[in-house]
Amino acid sequence: MTTTASSTMQQLAELALRDESERDREAVDRIATADLASQLQASGVPATTAAPLLELQARARRDEYGAAYPDARHTVIECAGTIVGLLVLDESHDRVRVIDLAVAPEHRRSGIARRVMSQVCVDADARAASVALQVWVTNEPALRLYESLGFVHDPEHEHDADAMRASIVRPAPSERCAP
Repeated sequence: MTTTASSTMQQLAELALRDESERDREAVDRIATADLASQLQASGVPATTAAPLLELQARARRDEYGAAYPDARHTVIECAGTIVGLLVLDESHDRVRVIDLAVAPEHRRSGIARRVMSQVCVDADARAASVALQVWVTNEPALRLYESLGFVHDPEHEHDADAMRASIVRPAPSERCAP
């Protein structure tokens, strides 16, 4: 195994989820708005203009999630003591809904999302629940990840998505075809 692969394996072994706290807000907001920040920078938007836009986006995200999913569990993903991602789950119904999963850009493509989603699926299977989420149709790496974990198009909740997002589901164990 190469040093990089060994280092990545060690980091994944140190992966932990914990409830988000107020002291995590800056890191969570940075991760949640990372893609928008990148787009603004690439578009030449000055940092002094981008900062309040990113703050507004982060606040809107918190407000929207609080209103739409009041019982959702907000967690941070830590690797070796550093916040590297976030996960927001609504488990208040017969289906686990992944409201948000984001990994910091510098930690993407390292297996963090796969490990977290694999655990979400294991936990849902233990409850005999399905797992549902929406994903940007242009996010090919995420679509491949979810497909590899058994997610399929969710026609029952298609109306919840728009042209830019796909509703997908990993059926409950009782709803899956036997191999």
